[in-house]
Amino acid sequence: MAARMIAIAMLPAALTCGRRSAVLRAGAAAALALAPARGGRAADGGGGGALASATFSAGDARFLQPAFDEIVYLGVRSSEVGAVRLADGSELPALRVVYDPTRVRYRRVLGAFWRAIDPTRAAGEGQFGIVGPSVIWAASEAERADAVESLRRLDASGLFRGRRIATEVRLLPAPEASAARGGAADGALLPSWVPAPAAAQCWYRAQPQAYAKARVDTGRDAWFDRTYRPVKTTACDGGVCGFVTFPCSDENGCLAVMNGSW
Repeated sequence: MAARMIAIAMLPAALTCGRRSAVLRAGAAAALALAPARGGRAADGGGGGALASATFSAGDARFLQPAFDEIVYLGVRSSEVGAVRLADGSELPALRVVYDPTRVRYRRVLGAFWRAIDPTRAAGEGQFGIVGPSVIWAASEAERADAVESLRRLDASGLFRGRRIATEVRLLPAPEASAARGGAADGALLPSWVPAPAAAQCWYRAQPQAYAKARVDTGRDAWFDRTYRPVKTTACDGGVCGFVTFPCSDENGCLAVMNGSW
């Protein structure tokens, strides 16, 4: 029991939830060995390269973690629930994802975010009970351009049946980049990352029943089912009758956005 308590105390929050469990089993030494570096760029991508981070806001950030844990095999290294502290001192809940850019493109990370939210909800509506905007926090102008183009393509796919995407794209510079520039040009504080306590991490694994109930109670499950459910038809074409169409497909460009393959 003592060894387990030490491991929990030393365990970094920013791990994918599956890796977090593995670290707990391995003990405190393994926890320290797997700790990712903080900031916009982590120290090591496993093969000697730098890791990259992507930050997203969309209501309760705990609901975003599963989407990124599902693509660990592609190169996602960690996820951390926290908040972005804005210039006025207020905080917007967010999730920071650390990934290996030599294995997974930023565009694919964007796709995982889109698949985990309802981007048509404006700030006043919020995400399933949590008021506030959904935001892609780009760390550079290149990321901002990718985010804007990804948004444009998803909007044009028609997935949301006439509802326009309300997600915003804002700049969240890496700490070292902000320091090099000396802060914002007008002297205002730039947005910054604030990690949440360890107890806020991996809620969907720690309390799976509460997580599943919350998805139902907040209307998440119903919305995702309505939006992505395949549509069956008895129409005939060339003597073949009965078709299944998918709202998010190659034909409308939606699947390319989700897979980051555009």
